Amino acid sequence: MRLTLHQLRLLLAVSREGSVTRAAQRLHLTQPTLSGQLRQLSEQVGLPLFERVGRRLHLTTAGDAVLGAAQRVEQELENLDETLAELRGDVVGRLRLAVVSTAETFIPRLLGDFRRERPAVEVSLVVLNRDAVVRRLADNLDDLYIMSRPPEVPVVVATPFLSNPLVVIAPTHHALAGHIDIAVRALEDEEFVLREQGSGTRQAAEHFFAAHDMALRPRLE
Repeated sequence: MRLTLHQLRLLLAVSREGSVTRAAQRLHLTQPTLSGQLRQLSEQVGLPLFERVGRRLHLTTAGDAVLGAAQRVEQELENLDETLAELRGDVVGRLRLAVVSTAETFIPRLLGDFRRERPAVEVSLVVLNRDAVVRRLADNLDDLYIMSRPPEVPVVVATPFLSNPLVVIAPTHHALAGHIDIAVRALEDEEFVLREQGSGTRQAAEHFFAAHDMALRPRLE
């Protein structure tokens, strides 16, 4: 049995993303293409690597074994890269980031500056909503996480580095448009266009309204 690095990386991507669809998007493949390559991998192994429970895919015992080997191979290749880079005098390694979608506005610029200063460091980036980033944090899948309202758990060290003000936006014909210093109670009967459940922006709005003993009323999610 001869497995390729490409096949092992496909399995790693599916494991990290939690679904074939998200892994395919991450790898810039179509879902049928990725599914077909995973079937070929299972055929080469001679055992099923996944089993479907409801709508979710779970690794079988054989899948866990192949995944463990893939992780060890990946780590050894990273170690080799670092060793060779040290011999060349480079600063190397891998930086894995998971960020919330609101960080899309500034992360590319920061990463561009970082890459210019550290070209030998491999950077990977996933952009998700807050709940998904928190799940990755719990599974220790990345090196750095950027979000608003980090979870309050002892193992997390949070360092604020950028303000992220949230404001209310209304059409020009709205009764409150153009007003300054609007009382919070003036928003009590308004309906809002909101992000999906699990979004940090959505949670911040919900906490703000709850703190003022008001219900947040979604019109569109």
